[in-house]
Amino acid sequence: MSSPAASQPDVGVVVVAAGAGVRAGPGEPKQFRPILGVPMLLRALRPFTSHPEIGHVVVALPPAYVERPPEWLGKLLGDRLALVAGGAERADSVRAGLAALPRGRDPGA
Repeated sequence: MSSPAASQPDVGVVVVAAGAGVRAGPGEPKQFRPILGVPMLLRALRPFTSHPEIGHVVVALPPAYVERPPEWLGKLLGDRLALVAGGAERADSVRAGLAALPRGRDPGA
């Protein structure tokens, strides 16, 4: 019989969406643009936020959007989804996302 702590999902995901998307042209950031009415970033998040084995999802965004995310993204925030400010380079955004994931449990505990 497993303990309650062992049955909790402990997989974390970092989604890097902090780019400016300048090649996509003017307008809202590419990650927020809709595809058939659904924002691109939401399409990327759904498989992770709905998966029972994923405990935490961290999204790295352009810094201005962390405090003021689009309404649809703000509604998703909670215990399983967090936002962090991305950095100047993709590696900086990945580092920020990894740092925001909760620390793993001790497998021997």
